[in-house]
Order: sequence, then C-alpha cells, then structure tokens
Amino acid sequence: MDQVIQTVIIGLSNGLIFALVALGYTLVYGIIELINFAHGDLFMLGSMVALFLIATVFHLSAATPPILLIGEILLIIALTMVITAAINITIERIAYRPLRHAPKLAPLISAIGMSFVLQNVALLIAGPANKSIDNFLPTTNLLSAVGITSVSVTLQQVFVGMVTLPLLVALTWFVGKTRQGRAMRATAQDPDTAGLMGVDVNRTIALTFLIGGALAGAAGVVQILYNNVTVWNLGFRFGLNAFTSRSWAASATCPGRSTGRCCSVRSTPSATASSRRRGRTRSSSASSSRSSSSGRRASSASSSPIAHEPARGVRRHERSDRRDRAQRLAGPYRPGPVRAA
Repeated sequence: MDQVIQTVIIGLSNGLIFALVALGYTLVYGIIELINFAHGDLFMLGSMVALFLIATVFHLSAATPPILLIGEILLIIALTMVITAAINITIERIAYRPLRHAPKLAPLISAIGMSFVLQNVALLIAGPANKSIDNFLPTTNLLSAVGITSVSVTLQQVFVGMVTLPLLVALTWFVGKTRQGRAMRATAQDPDTAGLMGVDVNRTIALTFLIGGALAGAAGVVQILYNNVTVWNLGFRFGLNAFTSRSWAASATCPGRSTGRCCSVRSTPSATASSRRRGRTRSSSASSSRSSSSGRRASSASSSPIAHEPARGVRRHERSDRRDRAQRLAGPYRPGPVRAA
C-alpha cells in the first residue's frame, strides 16, 4: 500500500507539470482550432532559459540563504514567463496570423515547421548533450517530521504544487470572470460574431498565445527544478504527454479539467440536446414522406446522400447556437461608431 501511495504522489507531481503544458495546447486550440505543435518546444526553451538563469545569472546553490533563494526563484519564474510569452506572441504574429483564413492544413504544417525551428535553435545554442544543474533544494522527507517514513514527500514535489495550482486557479478565474476572459470565450464560440459585437479578435488571439507561452515558461522552470535536467528534444516527450492528457480531459467540466478546455467549450448540453431533437424530428418527417411515396425509395434512403440531411441540420443548428452564445458572452462589448467612407 505504501508503494501505491508513493507512486500516486510521484504521478501527481509529474501530472501537474503536464497540466501546465496542456493548458497551452488547450487555449490555442479552443480559440483558433489549431494544434500548436511548437508549444512543447516552447516549454523546452523555457527550461533552457531557467537553467541559464539559475546556473549563470543567479548562481543558485544549497548555500544560498532561504529568503534570498525564494525571492530569486520567483524572479526566475517571472523572467522565464515573460521571455516565453514574448516568443509565443512572435510565433503567432509571424507563423500563424498570415494563415488565419487559409485551409486548416496550412497552419498545421506551419506549426510543425516552427517546432523544428525551436528544436534546432536549442540544439545550436545548447548542443545535443543533456544540460543539468545541481539540486539545491532539500531532499529530506517532509513527512518524517510527523513520524511517517514509509512514504516520502520532498520539497521539490511540494514546490511543483505551489507553483502549478495557483496558476491553474488564476487562469480559471481569468477565463470565467474577467472581461477579457469573456472575449476569449466569445471568440472560441464564433470569431466572426464576436468581432461584430466589438471584440478585437486579433488582440484576443494574441493574448491567448501570451498566456499559453507564459504557462509554458512556468512549466519549464518547474521541470528544471524538479528533474534538474533538460535537453533539446525534451519538448517532444512532454508535449506528447500533455496533448494526450488534454485529449483525455476533453469531455470534463472546466473546474475539473485544469488541464482541459476552459476556452474550447463549443456547445452546452442543453443546446446539443435540443439540436439533436430537432435533427430527429426532421429525420422522422423526411422518412415518413419517403415511405408514403415509395417503399423502394424508403428502403434505399439509408444509403443515399439524403440520409445525411439531418446531420447537416444538426450542424447548422449548432452553429446558430454558437453564434447566440458568442453574442451573449460579448454582450459588454459594443462596436464603435460607424464612419462614412
């Protein structure tokens, strides 16, 4: 039993790091429906930046006073988040925005290309070998203070939770309660309708990339302090695990999927149910009219293209529901005065 508990603790520590990385995938996909393959490599760059700041700039070690150590770690987290957020906005402006209205395959290929670019930049700067730092955080078992020695909880594992959980709570509050969070949700529902209601869609998408890049930077700092090692292809493994966790949590609710889709909610259960009911009504009426006209036509209708009409009707009603929700979310926004040409 003790081994199971220890495995769960280790899994939670690693899972919280994956959660920060997965949020970047989730935010971008929820807004522009793009799988940002470069996000994992941005996380890798964040760990590289954190390693440089720890080893070269601040020279952190086990001999650093605790108060100074805490302040410098917080400063490293802030600097890394700023750097990775700036890189992510630059990627969006150069690689994704020109392809905003292109076929979906074009930005996907662009994302894969940016992933290769970031990997080769790290390979050129840091080299192919693993880069590591000395562990300057205490490795003693914190539970030994209360007499528990069969299960170990280290300060590194506590640090992962202390950094990750406040960021997840802050992001959930930002998306659900703030004005710009409503703009993000409206853009996720229907960008065209949100733009007509006065939401600056380009600024909202840029803000989404900024938040995703900052979370990737925070995850990079947490990773380097937890595992004490990074390498140029680290983003592929972490990105794959994070994207898998994001896909696994795709059907959960927003509070329960801190790694999930806070901005990619496309339809509410009530709207989906009503759309399905309307689709079934249209399907039953169409089938009854076909059966009354000819039994042979009714028997062959299931294999004809006409059988797909209810599905198209459901999709049409879902798009209408998404436009309505985008209008409600963007309600506080109002378009500016219309100027004569």
